[in-house]
Order: sequence, then structure tokens, then C-alpha cells
Amino acid sequence: MSGPTERFFHTGEVAINYAEFAPSTRTGRRGDGDKPLLLIHGLSGRWQGWRPVIPDLIQRWHVYAIDLRGHGRSGQATTVYDRAAYSKDAAAFIEKVIGGPAYVIGHSLGALTALGVAAGWPKLVKAFVMEDPPLYVHDRWDGSSFLPRFMKMRELAESDLSAGQIATEISKIMPEVGPDGWRDRAECIFQMDHVVWQGVFGSHYAIKKDSDPLLQKAAPPAFLMQAEPSLGAALEDGEARHAMSLLPAAQFIKWADSGHGMHSTFPDRFAEQVEAFFKGK
Repeated sequence: MSGPTERFFHTGEVAINYAEFAPSTRTGRRGDGDKPLLLIHGLSGRWQGWRPVIPDLIQRWHVYAIDLRGHGRSGQATTVYDRAAYSKDAAAFIEKVIGGPAYVIGHSLGALTALGVAAGWPKLVKAFVMEDPPLYVHDRWDGSSFLPRFMKMRELAESDLSAGQIATEISKIMPEVGPDGWRDRAECIFQMDHVVWQGVFGSHYAIKKDSDPLLQKAAPPAFLMQAEPSLGAALEDGEARHAMSLLPAAQFIKWADSGHGMHSTFPDRFAEQVEAFFKGK
């Protein structure tokens, strides 16, 4: 895989860093590779989190991957960090950088962002994938497995620790991801604007009253992917059924063998299933 071209796009409020991967030319044919695909990472992530699946996707797609405001190399906001702002940034990116309707995949917070674009700017979205979205996590916030991890990550983001020291702390709360995962997560936390966490703990944007109207308005074809709750999914079984009852046009799948990071755990399967969903749309 050749390296990406990395640039900045200014929305008028904040500079958004993004990586662009031209379609693979190994077969000598571009074909579907001219189709634009936007990847949106989750909370405390950055575009590099898509690296496991990008080699498969660039075989058929013109891939763009953004850093959300306050994350990675993107600028810090002077106003707010909430799902409406993230979606507004992504819609502006599709309109101004991609220049027309795009296919969109979002993971976790990125899935909420993709949903916001599909609901608010449906003409900019051909079809979209929500990978294990935390649609209702704040409705059960106190009992959520995400709460203690997020509290620790907020503490680390607000600290004066180096990225290496943060990695040591991450290893204690996320032992399952291993040394490479600890270093990557630490770099993400070290880079991000710690004010992002105020939105997570303050505005409680992942609740029914915020998610349900967007699900009902999201006209483009949707693919809801749920991980296994016992392995750390952000979406419970009942919540997935409720979300599917609201989406106008959607497909659904649940992976019983995967936790929250579906695309990084099983990248080949992930690419195969999202491409099958996008086919013909």
C-alpha cells in the first residue's frame, strides 16, 4: 500500500486534517476505485485507526480518512465538541473536498457523526455504515463499561504525562490490546484536545432523545453493524432492534465474536461485508 497524501481542510471554524488514498492501480484498472469513501474514527482516535482495513478498501475505493475536530492533527475548536459539530465538519468535508455524494463508514463516535450527516445532509451520502455506534450509551451511563475507561482517559488527557507514560497507564485499563495498541491509544490521547471530554461527560449526546430523531430522518441506505455486548460492544441487543425499527432503509448484522473494534479485529471480513452492502448503491 502506498502512503497517503495528508492535507488540511478549513471548515471556517476549525482545520480538519485528512489522509487521502488514491485507488490501487495494481490491476491496471481503476473501475469502482473512482468512488469516494469517507472513514470517520471514534472518540479519542485518529484516522490511522483505519489502517488495518485500508489496504482492502483502496482496491475499489478512493479513500478519505479524517481526524475529527480536537483529535489527531486537526485543530482545536473554539466553540463546542458535540455530535452536531462533528457532523457539520464531515458534511463540509464531503461537499468541499470530495465535491459530491460519498459513501461513509463511521466507527463509534464516527458512526454517530455519519448518522448526523445522513440525517442532516442526505444528498451528500450515497449510503453509510455505522460500526457499533453508542446510540444510547448515556441512557445507561452509570452501568456502562465505557464510563470507567473514559474517566481514566479524561484524567490522562488532562495530565502532564508524556505519551510513553500514558501508554503505561493505558496498559492497565486496556490489557487486551497489547503494546502496539497501548502506544497508539496513548499517542491519540496525547494529541487530542482534553476539552473534548467535557462534551462526552457534560452534554450526554448519546441518548434516545438525540439519536432517535436522526435515525428516523436518515434517508440514505444504512448498514448497522453490532459487536457482541459481552465482548465490550457499545450497542446492546435491545438497542440495536430499536434502532433498526426507526431507520427508513437499513441492513443489520451482529458479530458474536467481536468486541467494539470490529474493523481492526477482523479487517478482511469487515471490508468484504461493507463492500457487499455498498454494491449497487
